[in-house]
This record gives sequence, C-alpha cells and structure tokens, in this order.
Amino acid sequence: MDGLAPGRGLGDFPTRRPVVVGVDGTEGALRAVEWAAREADRTGRPLLVVRAVLWNARDTGEHPLTAATARARQVAPGLPVRATTLREDPGDALPHAAAHAALLTVGTGGHHGVLADMLRGSVGLAVASRADCPVVVVPETVGEPVGGPGRAPEVVLGVGERDHAAAARFAAEAAVRRGCALRAVAAWQSPPLGVGDVPVDAAEWRLVYRDRAERALDTALGPVTATHPGLTVLRHTEEGNSSHALLTAAERATLLVVGAGREATGRPGPHLGGVARSVLHRARCPVAVVPDTEADAAAGPAAAEAA
Repeated sequence: MDGLAPGRGLGDFPTRRPVVVGVDGTEGALRAVEWAAREADRTGRPLLVVRAVLWNARDTGEHPLTAATARARQVAPGLPVRATTLREDPGDALPHAAAHAALLTVGTGGHHGVLADMLRGSVGLAVASRADCPVVVVPETVGEPVGGPGRAPEVVLGVGERDHAAAARFAAEAAVRRGCALRAVAAWQSPPLGVGDVPVDAAEWRLVYRDRAERALDTALGPVTATHPGLTVLRHTEEGNSSHALLTAAERATLLVVGAGREATGRPGPHLGGVARSVLHRARCPVAVVPDTEADAAAGPAAAEAA
C-alpha cells in the first residue's frame, strides 16, 4: 500500500516535511499514529505512515497500514496521509524514512510486534540516536493529556548544563500549540564532600550547584520567553537525580522534551545521555528527543514555514 488518503492539500504533500510514524500492527503503534496525526494536524503537515519488514509478512485481519490510516483519519479528518512499506530492518528504515521529516514518531508497549520489541531494547534507543529530526516515543497507554489533581497538563523541558537550544524551542512551540504552560526542570547534585585534604563547606557547595542550575534555566528560557511573551513558563530546580525529577514532573505532562547533543567523535546522529535513556524507558507520557543542531531545529515542527 503506497498512496495518499483523500484530504486537503494533497498537492502540498511532496513540498512539506511530513510527520513520520512507524507502525507494526500493534495497538501501541496505533496509539503513536493517533499522537502523530494530531501533531501533524496542529502543525499543518502531512502524515507519512511507515511499516518496515525484512520479509513478506503474512497479515491476519486488517492490514497494519490500512488500520493506521483509518485511525489517523478518525483523529484528524482531512489530514493528508501517505502509507508505505519499506523492505528494511525497522532500526534502519525509520531513521532513513525520517531523513527529510519534521518529526519521527514511534510507539511502545504491547506484548508482540517488531516495534514493541525494538523499543524495549537497545535498537529502540538506536532509532532515537540515529534520526536527524526530533523523535517522539509514545507509550501504549497514552491518551489525550490529563493533568494531576487541580493542575492542567504541561509540556516539561529537561534542562542540563549543556545548552540544548533546539529542545527549548521545540518545547516552547509545543506548549504554545497546546495552549498550556511550559515547565523547565533543572536538577542538581553537589559533589561528594571532603575531596582530598581540602575542607569543604557543604552549604556553600550546595549554593554553587543550585546557582549553576538557575543559570542553566536562564540560558534555556531566555530566547523562548522573548519569542513567546504570552507563554506561561514555570521554573523548577530540584536537588537530586535528574531522571527522577523529570519523571516526577512528567506525571502531569502532555509531553516531556529532552535534548540530545552530538558525539565528541563526530559520529553521525545525536548522542543520548543517561537521563534521556532513562526517561525513554520509564516515562508515562510521550517523550521527545530533540537533536541540538540549528538545522534540526529549523526543520522540526517548531518551524512555522515549510522546509
């Protein structure tokens, strides 16, 4: 199956970077299709549904691409949709399909299926670490955002010492599109005390590292607050483990955004640190991994113009 679904703007499909979603016939993949279709609709982009198989799979019941395009139409009627099968390993096919995409979306969960197995292991992390566009991993149980008791949903941004400017822009644009607040989280930990023979003042060191986290928030949020003066931005610093702080904040999030730098060796693709790997495995909301390059930021859904 390789064609366009009926809908608006079909002539624009080849000229607009699409939102790409990988499917494998599982319900988890269909959840990812729902998320991707809504995001494509919000950003005025078409949706490309990709199924990757190395062999001629014999499908039982509804064909995975048929089911995926039908689900996309349910959540975003009129959305331009193309569906295609690639004879390639999913770990290779999805980054390749996303080479000219605005966003790559994949799902997790379920007890069977190529993508489900892939995303539970190292190959799933490889997808996020090889794609040159932002990657969103959608858990199987995700629905439309639901905030915690008495709280509206938020977009959560993980802020570290590295300046992940593209991630901050992506998170801010996502919050604006959803009409919700952006919560920026920076965790910090002071080093072990008593290094060598030099006495250490614990309180003083705690202030040093807390101030460092505050400065990281200033760096990340300055440009986006200037660009989006009406956006509600919530700053949060916390002493402790970064992964724990982000996962706690993500319990009331509609989207968790983390940045990914480049390998010092110059290896192609973004480098996923320990925090990104942890939240990809454990977050209960969709997680966006955004490569920290100006080109990626310009090509992503945050860009208002066609790429």
